[in-house]
Amino acid sequence: MRHFLRSRPAIAMWLCALMLAACGSEESAEKMVERARQHMQFKEYAEAIALCDKAIAAQADFGPAYETKGKALHTQGKSEEALAAYVAWVAAAPADAYAYFYQGRLQLELGKHQDALASGDKLVELAPDGAESYALRGTARLRTGNESGATEDAKRATENDPKCLNALLLTGELALAEYRYADAEKAANTAIKLEARNVQALLLRARAALELDSFGKARDAIDAAKEAGADTMLEYWYWGAAIALSADEYDRAASMISGYEAVCSGGADNSTALVLRA
Repeated sequence: MRHFLRSRPAIAMWLCALMLAACGSEESAEKMVERARQHMQFKEYAEAIALCDKAIAAQADFGPAYETKGKALHTQGKSEEALAAYVAWVAAAPADAYAYFYQGRLQLELGKHQDALASGDKLVELAPDGAESYALRGTARLRTGNESGATEDAKRATENDPKCLNALLLTGELALAEYRYADAEKAANTAIKLEARNVQALLLRARAALELDSFGKARDAIDAAKEAGADTMLEYWYWGAAIALSADEYDRAASMISGYEAVCSGGADNSTALVLRA
């Protein structure tokens, strides 16, 4: 053993092995996010978020780390924290179109429509040929009262990609706004064929069915939205309550209103819940 340690070639080999081991211990941001996504599959969200934070510390502009962190937070119903992750992504990588896409989509979900409009404008600037760019901006335009601008963006989005799911949802929302409820239902059904568990598509189907007085279809769609994870969203509870009230299902309506208030307990405005209770 002593002879081995005194051998210069052996010492060189030993030092080389130590150096290689040290290099190997420096895990890349990509590998850390890959492991974070594996934790996500097992609903180990704290572990996933910790790995994403380490990846961001290692490479501040690594988009997939922010994306995965935001999804882990959002899945737990921590939407404001998820949005903060996307805002940090935009700050770290201001030329990354994906950052504005994720930020804008969550801003829409949280009712921050003016902020979503700003994200949509920037996304169109960075990715002018992308269907998702116009779908995002068009949805924000519609929700801020610019129906003609939303119609233009819906057309551009559909031209760029006829199978763009968010463009279909925008088309459906425009149909609802114009009282074309059958067209809205058709758009929702087409979107669901593309992605069966898409929460926004299921909510669109529920709203269209409600306007068509198809309360059974509306209830089925809202229940399917819950199974797809919509119960962290104010929209789900609001439309669930509206459907139950329209169908004279008052116990179910009371439960939905309570759910709405629970989601609002994080600080969101719950005045809508008071109106529903009245």
